[in-house]
Amino acid sequence: MSVKRNNSSENRIDQEKGLFIKKAPQDKLNNEYQMSSYGYELSQNSKLFQSPKPIVLSKGELSFELLKDISPLRSFFIKTIKENSTKEALRILKSHFVQLGKVLADIHSGENSNGLEKKAFPSDFFNSKWNQDDVTIHGDFTTNNVLFNSNNEGITIIDWSISPIFDFVANQGPRYWDITVFLSSLFLSSIKTYFKTEIRVELAKVFIESYIEASNIKEVLEFKRNLSEFLLEYHLYKVYKGKIDFNDSLIMGQILIPKTIKTLKQLAKSI
Repeated sequence: MSVKRNNSSENRIDQEKGLFIKKAPQDKLNNEYQMSSYGYELSQNSKLFQSPKPIVLSKGELSFELLKDISPLRSFFIKTIKENSTKEALRILKSHFVQLGKVLADIHSGENSNGLEKKAFPSDFFNSKWNQDDVTIHGDFTTNNVLFNSNNEGITIIDWSISPIFDFVANQGPRYWDITVFLSSLFLSSIKTYFKTEIRVELAKVFIESYIEASNIKEVLEFKRNLSEFLLEYHLYKVYKGKIDFNDSLIMGQILIPKTIKTLKQLAKSI
């Protein structure tokens, strides 16, 4: 059998069978299996994106079809910036962020979600203002879980489950959660980057406007005010506090994370 480990010691790839095999606590796998089935069916119907088909759920493991020729959003960013002029790169990236806004709106539509066992966030996770009008969420809509096909630049969405750092599972919540998770990861600063903050701000705004239009949101100003407030209150570096020790790395804890938070605050004011 041709089996090799991926970057996580908990997961492995079986090339012979064409499977990606994920290990996690059973309650999280159960939820991810349901959500991944929802995501796969949605992708087949919408044609806006693809998602790996979940194959087998067993004790402690969940197997997916192995997708080939895909790379993370960040890698696609860098490749696009390197191979094109700034103006052309921005044009290409904007078109994909328009698509991403439509993809997230599609996920939140809840189409074909009747079979889901709905699970909400703990009642005290959010301010009571946000504990209403829940939608079906992806849960961990970070740039790591948005992939691009190197052949046709099609979008692939993976990891349909809330971050494993939380001790609960949820597939229902405020629509602002997935948007905030995505923006938090988009603006994560790094020592070496090929795309400026100004470019990310433009892309973020394109993504938000596309989402608003695709979701047919009527009260746009109210939505933007709510998103701005939610982003300030629930960006990842705030909700992860106490769960991840960013100070393990001096550069990350004292320079990059504070810079990211400052940029997110500026974005929130400009939405």
